[in-house]
Amino acid sequence: GGGTTPTTGPVVVEASSSAYAATSPETITAPIDIQNGELLYLFQSVDYSATGNSTMTQPTDFIENIAYARVNAGAAGIAYQSWYKEANNESGNYTLTESDGTHVLSGIMLRISGVDPADAIDTQSCSSGTAEPVTAPDVTATVDNAVILRLYAWDESKTLTLAPSGVTVIAHNDNSGIDTWAGYEEQATSGATGTAVMDISAGTRWVACTVALKQAGATSTGGGSGGAGGGAGDTEGAGPFSLLDDGASHSTGMKLTIPTTCAGGFSGSACEIFPNNDSHWTAGDPDLATYTNATYFKRDPAFYTFCSPNTGATTATASNGRSELRYLFNWTTGVIDRQYKFRFRDEDVVTGLKSNNGQLHRGGTESSPVYKGTYGHTVVRANTAQAGASTTITLDAS
Repeated sequence: GGGTTPTTGPVVVEASSSAYAATSPETITAPIDIQNGELLYLFQSVDYSATGNSTMTQPTDFIENIAYARVNAGAAGIAYQSWYKEANNESGNYTLTESDGTHVLSGIMLRISGVDPADAIDTQSCSSGTAEPVTAPDVTATVDNAVILRLYAWDESKTLTLAPSGVTVIAHNDNSGIDTWAGYEEQATSGATGTAVMDISAGTRWVACTVALKQAGATSTGGGSGGAGGGAGDTEGAGPFSLLDDGASHSTGMKLTIPTTCAGGFSGSACEIFPNNDSHWTAGDPDLATYTNATYFKRDPAFYTFCSPNTGATTATASNGRSELRYLFNWTTGVIDRQYKFRFRDEDVVTGLKSNNGQLHRGGTESSPVYKGTYGHTVVRANTAQAGASTTITLDAS
């Protein structure tokens, strides 16, 4: 909710700016003529010595879409990360910091029109290596008229000898110690993008990312099943974590509840959606592996986005409309530590109403949460009356 009306028309890379700093902080000059509703996309790299490793803090209001990763861990190498934001009354330049404060920083910011910044990224992937050539990976665009960003960073000031074929250069940030490079291709129809190969003068540490951007209002042309009220085209992985595998050898237990009706899987009148590897799922039901809903459950590489109005279809045990992603597995005795990283975004939280961002229940018949975090609280709080003396559970503030 809120914000500005997305720009319409084809996806266009309107302008760019390059940034470099010998040490943190790095000042990123704003691209020229930024318009409200456009997408600002920042691709950033940092040059490390053998022992270097740190974190980057992005400019205010930028949202991560490519997570931090380090190439050639334990030796000299580079790290990379990217973020985006919707332009909204932008003023002045931007600042990025690096926690160690001693390493070279290099980045490129793009100004892009024709996308909906809240739903701009169709799909993406990155590859890395230490040998030449430098290859941006193939991804499968699910929409027509996509713009394919090709983003590269490499170490040791190696010389660019051959740019990737068919890719229009946007910017080459050629600095002492590290280079960043950005280009794009236009793809008229959905499908595989193919790889994009760059030649440099010798092997070194490098990363290359392919990011497919979709036109505002574009719909997928294939793949996936949405069920009534849903959409097609999202594939498993088009979100910040898997909905089919919890990473701990348990492939069942996820359930999505949304406050609308659909064919199959009811609790009260709200729709319950399971992944296709869950025992509750049957052929013909909506499939959580691919499900998306333009109103209640949107997917992009950085977030699963919920809309949960106070009115709407309810569950059998609740009087308010509910959107909930729930993990149902009961951990067995002896399990002492499980770690999950969830990223959710709240939109239009109504003043005076609570938005429950996460809770943890005991097993068995206990229904009250042991831990519960609500909108406005950064630390998950303990319900000691439910936890009991024999229960020891530790959650960090993030």
